[in-house]
Amino acid sequence: SVSFTVMPQTVTIQDGSTPTVNIQTDGEWFVSMVTESWLTATPMSGKGNSSLTLKANGENNTKTARSAQVVITERKTQQTCVVNVTQQPPTPVLQAATNAVEIASTGTETTVSVIANMTWMASADQSWCTVTPSTGSGNSSLIISAQPNGSDKIRTAKVTISALDGSAPAVTITVTQSATLFNITPQSITLNQTNGNTATVALTTTAEWSVTSISESWLSVTPASGNGNATLTLKAGAISGRSQRTATVTLKEKYSAKTY
Repeated sequence: SVSFTVMPQTVTIQDGSTPTVNIQTDGEWFVSMVTESWLTATPMSGKGNSSLTLKANGENNTKTARSAQVVITERKTQQTCVVNVTQQPPTPVLQAATNAVEIASTGTETTVSVIANMTWMASADQSWCTVTPSTGSGNSSLIISAQPNGSDKIRTAKVTISALDGSAPAVTITVTQSATLFNITPQSITLNQTNGNTATVALTTTAEWSVTSISESWLSVTPASGNGNATLTLKAGAISGRSQRTATVTLKEKYSAKTY
């Protein structure tokens, strides 16, 4: 008699795995049937103890498992063994390359890679923060943009990426946007003959700025605009009489106003 056993007789294919079936025999064997076209078995025949490799032709793009059978026959005795094969749908994958990004106060954009094997959607919970695209499929790049922050306070938003079919947990990215720094030191000065009717103030800022108004024509300020830190020179024209006079200079940061 010819010995003939096949183990295991139930196998599962998951995420591209290629399981093997062990054939133990002292005779010849061949694969007499594969019931589904999406499944291949190699080799299709052999002699003696052998390994049979099972492979799915592509992913199972349904939401449920699919099944097939492989029938192996011993040539001399025509004895058969059936291997039941199940291919599971792909394991849902939804990830972001990072869970936190920082954006400058001036407003800019950053790109985050999305790793996914499904259709997904993205949204932000703050109006000053936007995402592009709002939907995607598979691996993609997500652009996170922020409007300029004219406030002197840091602000945060949350970007949520979720599977359209709910097959994977949502992913959250925390967006932190820095505050706009805008300080003037000192905010009150006195011009007199001792200092040549000229003085300087230090402007510390992370933004573009400009001098928007000078309340009196006898006072000049240079420079009148800039981007970032600067030293402003204030110069008073000649004074007639002995009365003290005052003036106010207004500086405007690109997204807010500060006065001194």
